[in-house]
Amino acid sequence: MGSHSGRLADELDELGLWSHLPVHQRRGAHSAVAEGGYPFNIKTLIDWVFVDADVMAEGRGEQVLDELAPILERHGVQLEVATVHDRGDVLLIINGIGCRVTDTVSDPLPATLQPLGVVNHFLERSGASTRVHLLYAGTNYGVVHLLRPEVVQAVRRAGTFPDYEIPELVEPYLGHP
Repeated sequence: MGSHSGRLADELDELGLWSHLPVHQRRGAHSAVAEGGYPFNIKTLIDWVFVDADVMAEGRGEQVLDELAPILERHGVQLEVATVHDRGDVLLIINGIGCRVTDTVSDPLPATLQPLGVVNHFLERSGASTRVHLLYAGTNYGVVHLLRPEVVQAVRRAGTFPDYEIPELVEPYLGHP
């Protein structure tokens, strides 16, 4: 086992990345990372959903947020989501905060980041220790992870994975002006 990878596995274990797993699976996840394996393996994590940026940009973000809702409830956040059509604009309203998702088809990233940023706003307000992190932002195969920021910082500090393989923290978003 490499010393960097072994220290990373120990730190992630201390941060509780695998605390939801039975002991034998937790040990297996720890060993895999200690041997250089990827720590954000969706087979060992439970708080994640796929996100297709085009789906979000086409005004169907409510579907993604509906998938995310049960995960968020475990972290103290309840979502009320509605899609509103107003004179050619499509707004995604999340707990009263609006995100404009039309005119984003050529650049679907804002239609993905804004709603997830609203979610982070509510996670922060609830006192949850986790935040939304996004892997492969703006693509059709993005992955939304709810992770403690310290977990992602530890992986980044370890330097064992390229930046594009590390989920990015989504900045809180407080709505469309």
